[in-house]
Amino acid sequence: MLERLKTISCAALAMIALGSLAPWGAQAQEVQKKWESYLSMGQPRATEAAVQKDIKSLFSQYEKDKPFNWHVKRQRVLGKKVIYDYRVRPEKIVTTDWVYIHSGQEYSSEDQIRSVILATRVSDPQCPATSLTEDPWVELLGLGRGDDGSVTNEEKNFHYTLNFYHQSTQECSSIVGWEHVRRARTALCPNRPSLTWNEALQMCSLVQQDEPHMSPMLSYTSGPLPPQQCPVGNPCDPTTGDKSQPEPDFNLGWVSFQRHYHSLTSTAGGALGTGWTHSHNLRLTAGVDDSTFPPSSELKVGLIGADGGQIAFQKVGASYEAMDGSGDRAVQQGTNWQLSRAGERIYFDADGLMQRRDFEDGTSLTYAHDSRGRLLSITHSTGRRVDVQYLAPGDDSLISALVIAGQPVVSYAYSPAGELITATYADGASRTYHYEDARFPGYLTGVTAEDNQRYSWYGYDTQGRVTCSRHSGDCSQADVGIDGVRLEYTPAGTTIVTDALGKQSTYALTASGTSGLPRKVNGITESNGSITRAYLPEGTDFRRRLQSVTDRRGVVTSYAYAEASDAAAGAVSVTTTTEAAGTPDQRISETRVAMDSNRLVQQTVGNREVRIARNARLQPTTITVRDRVTGDTRVTTQTYCEAEGPECPLVGLLRSVDGPRSDVADVSTYAYYTADDAGCATSGACSYRKGDLRSVTNALGQTVETLAYDAFGRPLSVKDANGVVTDYTYHARGWPTSVTVRGATTAEDRVTQISYWPTGQVQQVTEPDGSSVTYVYDAAQRLTDIADNSGNTIHYVLDNAGNRLKEDTLDAGGTLRRTLARTFNTLGQLTALKDAGNHATGFAYDANGNPQTVTDALQRVTSQQYDPLNRLAQTLQDVGGVAAEIRSQYNALDQVTQVTDPKGLHTTYAYNGFGELTGQVSPDSGASSFTVDAAGNRKTATDARGVTATYHYDALNRLIGIAYPDPNLDVGYSYDVAPAACAADERFAKGRLGQVLHANGSTQYCHDRFGQVTRKVQTVNGVASTLRYAYSKSGRLTALTYPDGSVADYVRDTQGRISQIGLTRPGQARQIVVNNVTYAAFGPATGWTYGNGRQLQRPLDLDYRPQAVHDPAAGGLSLGYGYDPVGSITELKNGTGSTVLAKYAYDALGRLTQTQDGTTGTPIETYAYDATGNRTALTTSAG
Repeated sequence: MLERLKTISCAALAMIALGSLAPWGAQAQEVQKKWESYLSMGQPRATEAAVQKDIKSLFSQYEKDKPFNWHVKRQRVLGKKVIYDYRVRPEKIVTTDWVYIHSGQEYSSEDQIRSVILATRVSDPQCPATSLTEDPWVELLGLGRGDDGSVTNEEKNFHYTLNFYHQSTQECSSIVGWEHVRRARTALCPNRPSLTWNEALQMCSLVQQDEPHMSPMLSYTSGPLPPQQCPVGNPCDPTTGDKSQPEPDFNLGWVSFQRHYHSLTSTAGGALGTGWTHSHNLRLTAGVDDSTFPPSSELKVGLIGADGGQIAFQKVGASYEAMDGSGDRAVQQGTNWQLSRAGERIYFDADGLMQRRDFEDGTSLTYAHDSRGRLLSITHSTGRRVDVQYLAPGDDSLISALVIAGQPVVSYAYSPAGELITATYADGASRTYHYEDARFPGYLTGVTAEDNQRYSWYGYDTQGRVTCSRHSGDCSQADVGIDGVRLEYTPAGTTIVTDALGKQSTYALTASGTSGLPRKVNGITESNGSITRAYLPEGTDFRRRLQSVTDRRGVVTSYAYAEASDAAAGAVSVTTTTEAAGTPDQRISETRVAMDSNRLVQQTVGNREVRIARNARLQPTTITVRDRVTGDTRVTTQTYCEAEGPECPLVGLLRSVDGPRSDVADVSTYAYYTADDAGCATSGACSYRKGDLRSVTNALGQTVETLAYDAFGRPLSVKDANGVVTDYTYHARGWPTSVTVRGATTAEDRVTQISYWPTGQVQQVTEPDGSSVTYVYDAAQRLTDIADNSGNTIHYVLDNAGNRLKEDTLDAGGTLRRTLARTFNTLGQLTALKDAGNHATGFAYDANGNPQTVTDALQRVTSQQYDPLNRLAQTLQDVGGVAAEIRSQYNALDQVTQVTDPKGLHTTYAYNGFGELTGQVSPDSGASSFTVDAAGNRKTATDARGVTATYHYDALNRLIGIAYPDPNLDVGYSYDVAPAACAADERFAKGRLGQVLHANGSTQYCHDRFGQVTRKVQTVNGVASTLRYAYSKSGRLTALTYPDGSVADYVRDTQGRISQIGLTRPGQARQIVVNNVTYAAFGPATGWTYGNGRQLQRPLDLDYRPQAVHDPAAGGLSLGYGYDPVGSITELKNGTGSTVLAKYAYDALGRLTQTQDGTTGTPIETYAYDATGNRTALTTSAG
């Protein structure tokens, strides 16, 4: 086999040398991914499966026992191409069952041998039965062993004792004998001799000595598949034709697991079936390009990302930097590797397998693999672990389940072809994956969700590029479908994407040329204009970073890059961004990132500079914000566990945060469990792990403590600073199902319950008082209905993009009570909002999507203009009429610095470099100035009179006092201590306002364990008045006790709305004040009955506006209302609507200009306004 393949390999290399195999990267610009191997002989394949088939075909003649099982063993990302090392997957040795041989006969078990011996060596019935003893099995030498060295031939003797009965003596005697038995089996590698035993793998694999020679024949190449640049649909990549699919399985905070599918690439070690990988399969690739002739000796480095994206690295000095511009940097440490990213450091072994991830919060994940490179476990720094199980029996390279604390979180099933078919979760719900395109086995064509409804459909063209993604129907439908996109790849190299609303986006790409580097989007053209992007050329910048972006209004944002030396951080990468370049609104910002660690060092925008210092673990130790004008700085300091000890279970955990103030100790501290709960080592409850957060204590010593976690690391019980405990329960898939705030007794507990549809969408929220809201979704998992527990509903009609075209509110009987409608353009922008009377407000937008005009139902137009940074610069109300203009200006932090009103008067605002208001000059209030402390709290406010108010704050930055020049006006606030007037069950004061001292007295507040104000004592001039409050389990007011002892009580319906109000005066019986309150569905009150029996009826129209206010009893109030198309009241009528009592007129800005007699239309009062809205004149009927 080896000699045959060597010959073919040499021939192919010779053709490379002669130029017969031209590089396919120089071909046409049309979006397409091509695959090449030596066996394709210069004819690139359209799919990975096709190039794999070439290799399989060559080896098919050596499949003596069964077809080889192939896999991508590793990948090498070499900048302009990726080499896939395609290998025969190691196989388990085939070991047959033992065959037992005795007296020339074969038997299948030792028990059969024993039975035969006992059947032929039978003692006399008067004596004890024949007994057997056995020697141990001994290898039969000279007959060979199995391929794995296991014993395959053994022998042993069975010794029997046979008993005879003697009639003469009536006694038994015994004789001893033996029977020889041997056994045999085979332990052979399949497809011998191609596969031989590999001791390191404990499996059968290709002959190790042969593999390096066959490597050229067992590899293929393609261009890198980068992480998606501009995903569309669900999602599809218009730059490559790749269909990807993220599938999150769980997220527990300390660890999450997400699967990723790609139609256009396999991923080594994905272990989840064709096309799939997962978020813990990051791999660093390091190797040479042996696909050229002669082979290259230059070491190339790359990364296979968590989503399967392929990123090449460029050697820079002693390290390697990512070519995608992310700044990620890899450094070789002996034979291992360290990768520095913006939020973590990752360590890889010599084979590129991830060993550990260190996060900025001081926690880490450690990975264990077996000799075959299979991921076995993921262990958090707290000791919690995800165990990875593999199929047994079956293809044990495929993950069968993920297990935490002995409980399967998700399990996977596969087709015979190795395609992932189902993911089944702890609650028994499954997601099913479909591969229905016979042209492209393994190409994902859809997903059926946990509710057993088909959720998505995907389609591909003849070259295997994704052309369709949708959430309704299949890809044979003429329309694009719900949430759908269609992709068309043109010979010119563009991709035209049509979305669910019919919007067409044309993606233009950079030329691939001969470089082979991934193409980038350099333009997107839609009906509202084009966005263009320019990149630095490869010859100037190997990262090909963004150079400029020109938006649809022609505004340019430019980017410049440099390297500099920072006194503290060393070498830094400097990115300068100039927005609205060349305009008066130009804004320049600068970001500095440490080149060795890829961590942020400094950011500058306008007059604000933020600088971060870090420890050796790259955790922020100081965050310094500086005003670049005044030089003032504010420093926040963070400390960490530097060594394990009584307070520090793990190095790197956050210990304290010291805020920027120096006048108080504004320090928060963090404490952790220093050892595992005793139950963790047994089968008992494991309530916490070493390193779990135990408590957070604020600057005033108030502590919130987590009392217990579940086995998955989710909080079960949390005690607040007042000692109140909140308990949490969870669905089998980790979603919260209940939140219980404990009362003084179990009966007083407040429990909020949450239930879910199988898909994980919230189905119902039930409040502690039993009222609930239910949510319904369509097959595309979009919210379509909301229902309360009385049967009232809101129904949404959606377009294909999920925009709400219509909202109908219906009562429990199904009667329509409220409605509105919307229309959207193909860009998904709201173009009209229509009320129940079909009165429309229209909207139009500029090229960048900013709202430009609003035309109301009376055809009054308001226009808006924006500056080059897309900030509102001008509003013109009643265009062509009043034309009231408001102009706004901004600083670099997007804060308003000047507003010019319609009269041309300016109000200006000044800010410091921290973004806080320091001054205001207004024609109305004059000049005011403000000072602030280091935390940004206002210290003083001085008005135009020169009067200064001084503000004081506690260590939690809560206002504790305002001092005025006149001390009689001073106000003081106190917190955390319950006033003496509070009862024992009203003294839950920490974190809450307890007292306000003000002129002539004070106001005191008492709180219950749920944080509700239960008592307010207001003292004025020595006289105290007390109000008391009572609440339902859902926190709704149920009673109010007045200072004279009178009690107003509030009876509520099943939805928690007030249905009756009663009043009980001291010494008197309860009186009903209001009764029989009725409501519109999801709306306001529609009527009630007073305690004297009179009624008030408030019928509403379909916009929920009152049509009338009517008392049907004689002499009762009875009024009706008339509205104009924009909803302003234009008529006041009698209750029946037969007589107009008054009329109202408005100007084009919606301001009341006249009241008129309803019958004659005679003006009663006429009002005039200036452009700003100030009333300037009043004319009455009397003149």
